[in-house]
Amino acid sequence: MPKSHLLLLGGTGFIGRNIVYYWLKEHKAESIVVVDKVPPELAWMNQDHRDAFNDPRVQFRSANLIIPEACREVFDRSDGIKFDLVINCAGETRSGQSEAVYQDGILKLSLYCAREAVKRKIRFIELSSGNMNSLNRMHRESDPVAPWTSVAKWKRRVSIITFP
Repeated sequence: MPKSHLLLLGGTGFIGRNIVYYWLKEHKAESIVVVDKVPPELAWMNQDHRDAFNDPRVQFRSANLIIPEACREVFDRSDGIKFDLVINCAGETRSGQSEAVYQDGILKLSLYCAREAVKRKIRFIELSSGNMNSLNRMHRESDPVAPWTSVAKWKRRVSIITFP
């Protein structure tokens, strides 16, 4: 299997840093471009994650993906190589924010990024917190979705939008 060129949005957060570590450890990445507002130096990483971000295959780019132009720019590489996959871990995750903050920081951000991936014909994976049902039992894919946090509510809205 050929190694991939990965664009990882929101990549210095908990899930993102573990994706970077895994893709490098399992030799799945030719290159990883990590985009986040928080630089790796300020992200409270353990030594394994710091080492992964210092790997020459990893490049960090700072961007605020709520801004459409910034979102478009992170899809461009100076070396002209096209990404094989985009994984979106980005989004507002702090609790207690206003609905407008979640709408911008989750819905708009995700839609800007997804539209850019579709336009460029790049596979796009949207990650969420998984807080989609609060029942205390195991769930099946066919179970009804009932987001129980504000973050989950806005991530759910992202998941029901389709692109041509």
